[in-house]
This record gives sequence, structure tokens and C-alpha cells, in this order.
Amino acid sequence: MFSWSSTPNYNNRQPQGVRVATATTNTTTTNARPATTTTAGVSSGYYRRQQHLDSYLKDPILSKSTRRFSKDDTTHDTVFQTVAGTALVLRVHMPSREGAVPIMTLIGVKALHPWLQDTGKTGLNRVMGYPPIASTEDYWNNTCKILLGTAVNQVITHLQLNPPTILLFTDKSLEKLQQKPSHTQDVPRPPEEETFDIPIPQIPSSFPELDTMTLVEVKEALALLDNNESIHTWLVTNTKNSKISAGMKTLDKFHHELVENNCNTAKNHLSQQDDLWTLYSTVQTQQQQVSATHEQIRQLSMTHAELFGIRSPEEQPRRIVRKLRGAEREAFVQSEEYGNHWLNDDDTTSTSTTTTDDFIQGFMATRKLYHTRAATIERLSSTSTGNVVSN
Repeated sequence: MFSWSSTPNYNNRQPQGVRVATATTNTTTTNARPATTTTAGVSSGYYRRQQHLDSYLKDPILSKSTRRFSKDDTTHDTVFQTVAGTALVLRVHMPSREGAVPIMTLIGVKALHPWLQDTGKTGLNRVMGYPPIASTEDYWNNTCKILLGTAVNQVITHLQLNPPTILLFTDKSLEKLQQKPSHTQDVPRPPEEETFDIPIPQIPSSFPELDTMTLVEVKEALALLDNNESIHTWLVTNTKNSKISAGMKTLDKFHHELVENNCNTAKNHLSQQDDLWTLYSTVQTQQQQVSATHEQIRQLSMTHAELFGIRSPEEQPRRIVRKLRGAEREAFVQSEEYGNHWLNDDDTTSTSTTTTDDFIQGFMATRKLYHTRAATIERLSSTSTGNVVSN
């Protein structure tokens, strides 16, 4: 992405934005006058594209760190350094169409800044917080009426004085540029490490309190080391004792606050124990129900595969009808045998004790099953798109 044949060292150069001023930029374009030609969508009096490029590429400061990126004159890269010592690259794209709004992007990094907007591509952050280039062509040409060199200077100056937060370097060449400080000039001092205001006492190199204590006091202090409550009581009752360092009292205070917080947390967990066990039991019950449902699904899947098998949709109704015809005959035979046994009185279950009402109920049950299967076959046969093949 970022590749120059002879990349200058910008790690030690003074941030260019600090030196950039509008008057400085205008010195190279004092003879530039807005063009009077009218372009579609742009009124007369705007700067021509070549005037914008000259103000940018011939700027006494920007020209030293600007290189062409594209084969034509539409895209250029400008390297600059922030006050934090980070070298960054601003890519400036000036479309070839007259009156077009320039596009500026910070390349080679993934960064966070109010002026930057992630375009969804890795390492490409478009400058959208600078109003002159974040609006329409009419605003850029007729309202702002500034040259490209001025716009680039203002954007770089803002990013130098308000450095973006770098999340990741996506360009290895740019990342290596951060690791190559100049050997001929002083290396910029790194930013100071962030400090936290936590009142933790430092480990002393000597203990003057012990030196001034008597032997009896030292023995009493050693005896207190085995009992935390005794130490706490001793520190509280000896608040006016100058021999007791403020660090010991602060550390003891932190210790008791930590123990108290841990105790409250443990009590809170114990108060939720019953709810947790109830939730656990509910989950166990639902897990068993899910397992039973899975077993039913498995059994139904096996039945479905047995009924249909691997057949085409046209074959499935025929297979069902054939099975129903077999079940229909079976129900018919059962009802006929039931009636014949009762009439001949030769059933082994002693049908002589069966009343007429019992016989009628039993015979109607088997006969009803036969007629139900026969009706089902007739309905399937009438709704089937093909001819039912009977056995």
C-alpha cells in the first residue's frame, strides 16, 4: 500500500501542521484567481482543478513529503508526523472532473478519530469531519472557495495536534517507519506512561519506626502478626501514635474493606442459591422432555422411512394404498371369523356365555375398522394424480 523508492525519515521532523499557516500556503498561489468558466452543477468563479493541484503539490511544506500514488495526477500521498511521534499517511484524491470534491483518507492504519469514518475496508479511514470536503460540490466550489493546498494543510494540522487513536497498522512499511528513529537527530521522547492514583504505600528501604521502638514494643508487635483482629484493634487504638506509619493504617483499611466486600458478595451468592437450584431442576426436567421428544421423532422417522422409503412423490401414495389394502383385508377377515365363531359356537373362548349385545358390539368394532380403511383407500385413490396400482 505505502511504498516509496526513497522514503525520507519523518520520525524526527517537527510536526508540519505546527508550521503550516494560511498565509504560508497562499504565498505559492497569490496569483491564483478563480476561473470564470461555468461547469455543469458549478457556478462561475470557482478554482480550476490545475489550480488546486498546484496549490497542493507546490506548497513549500507539503511538497517535501508528498509523492504521487496513481499513474495519473489524481492521487497523492502525504506523510506527516503527529505530536505523539506517530508517522501517518494522508491519501488525497482529486478527481479528474472539474469542480469535483477532493477525497482524503488516512491509509495504512485502523484508527479512531472524530474526523475519520471507517469505509468498511481494512486500513482505509475517510476524512468526513472536515466540512469543506464532506459536503456537496456547490459548497466546495462556491461557498468555501479554498484551494486544495489549504484544505490539506488544515486537515493535517488538525490530525497532528489531535492525533487519532491507532488500533492497528495494516501496512507493514508504515509500521516499520515507526521503528526507524533518526540516528543523526534526537529521537522524540515517548509519551509518559499513564499513572494511576492508587494510594498503595511503597516498600521502604528502612524501618525507622522499629529503630525507635523498645524491645517490649517490638515483641508486642510480633505477637500481633498472628491475629488480624488484634492488629486492627491495635492500629485503631494507637491512632495518635507517631511510630505507626500512615501506610500501615491505609493498608489495614484496604484489607478490611476487601474482606467486607468479599463477605457481601458471598452472602449475595448464597441468597441466590435456592433460585439457582430451582432453575437447575427446571432445566433438568426440560432436558428429559427434550430427550423424550427426540426419541419420538426418531421413532416417527423410522416409521416414515419404512412407509415411504426412497421413492418419488408419485410412488408414495401407491405404497400407502397397497399397505392399506392389506390392512383392509385383515380387518375384513377378523370380522368374518368373529361372526362365524359366534354362529357355530366353536370358539375356544367359550362364546356360549357371550350375549347378543356383546357380540354385536364386538362385531361392529371390527367391521367399523374395515370400513374405515376402505374409505381411506377410496379417498387416497381419488386424490392421487396417478392411477393406483392394486395388488
